[in-house]
Amino acid sequence: MILGSLSASRKSMGHQDICVDINAKEESLGLVRLKNEINMKHITILNGEMSCDLSLRGFPTKAALQHHTTVHHGKATDKPAPILRRKIGMHLKKAALEKEAALAKEAALERQAALERHAALERQAAQAAAKKEDSEIAGHRKKSGLEWSASFNPKFDIDLLHTLKHSTAVSCVVFSDDEKYLATSSNLVAQIFDVATGQSICTLQDESIDSIDGHYIKSVCFSLDGRYLATGSEDNLIRIWNITSRSIKNVLAGHEGSISSLVFAYDKRTIISGSEDRTIQFWDIESNSNTLVLPIASGITSIAISLDGQYVACGSFDNSVRIWEVPTGYLVGQLKGRDCHTNSVYSVDFSPNSKYLVSGSLDKTIKIWEISPLLDPYNFEFAGDSSYRSTFKGHEDGILTTTFTPDGKWVLSGSKNKAVRLWDIQTGKSELVLRGHENSVTCIAASSSKGYFATASGDMTAKIWRYHD
Repeated sequence: MILGSLSASRKSMGHQDICVDINAKEESLGLVRLKNEINMKHITILNGEMSCDLSLRGFPTKAALQHHTTVHHGKATDKPAPILRRKIGMHLKKAALEKEAALAKEAALERQAALERHAALERQAAQAAAKKEDSEIAGHRKKSGLEWSASFNPKFDIDLLHTLKHSTAVSCVVFSDDEKYLATSSNLVAQIFDVATGQSICTLQDESIDSIDGHYIKSVCFSLDGRYLATGSEDNLIRIWNITSRSIKNVLAGHEGSISSLVFAYDKRTIISGSEDRTIQFWDIESNSNTLVLPIASGITSIAISLDGQYVACGSFDNSVRIWEVPTGYLVGQLKGRDCHTNSVYSVDFSPNSKYLVSGSLDKTIKIWEISPLLDPYNFEFAGDSSYRSTFKGHEDGILTTTFTPDGKWVLSGSKNKAVRLWDIQTGKSELVLRGHENSVTCIAASSSKGYFATASGDMTAKIWRYHD
């Protein structure tokens, strides 16, 4: 038996020693390093292998080591038995798994602690934002219910009428023209609710779809006569539903990207769609034909039609707003430039008198634009510079939805920071801050006369509110 330098000297291991017999110094050093890595306090190494008893406390002398080897393993130069190799491997594997489990537990605890720290910071930020929002409203009054709270100018009042629960995030809400019904979209399903009672009276779902992938409904709209509901989905299709029979009247195919926004025109037979395929398309639902295509340079997030039926506008990912004449498809103006948005425009809406346009953007601002300067043939300013009127600031995160109230005096907006605001169009001041959702406010719709508005959210609810001044 050849004894290496490690066995010639006694290595201190706490209060015991260890004797090592090696064929190669490198093998021994490698196993000793392995021993250190798996945190084993006492081992014996023979011929580059650990002994049969891994709990051995070591041998006080070289003779004792040789005696143990002769009794239990035959000659000291013999290879350990295969069962010993398996036992060593099992112990090493167990130790490695225990170490891996300990590291995984430590990482999980650190992730949980990080999430708790992040949640605490979010709560602090929300509280600070709420305090700031309250301070912005002079003489503000507070009101709250089980699911909501609001700070507002004392000349207003607001109440929650109904909470409409869904199984997934709600992407869109829209009132029927007679204001009796509210339509919502959530995943594959469009629902129609009675505004007075909050009860679901109709569920529309294409049963031919056997997978949710790529079929998410992003937009809904009623026809003016209330007979049809149109839905636009991520599968690039527009479905026109007969509400009475709860059946699909026709399917409009032509877009090459998901449908982000839909509106019915005032001729009662034309529907206008905006898509991420960078086009706005006009459809005749009676002939099931495409009548006009307006291409742009960026994906479309939202569209709106003026109440007089003369103009259609869109917001897009390239930070700009575009306005066209409806009869001709002529581009009246592209609103970009010095005072324009600096991030994607997610919402546009015309004022009831068709003279103004409001836009909301991920840059956290709301802007008001005047249409008439765009129509002046002798106006040679950039469209964005000539029609820009004001900017509203106050939301703490990107704005996903905006709409005028029916009297044109106010603008409602919803943000990723879960808040809804009501703005005075003349002063640009926020007169109401409403906190009634636990996730982003994805859509707001205002009724045409009764003082209702509805909100949709990623928290899987839509809500109907009543306000008055």
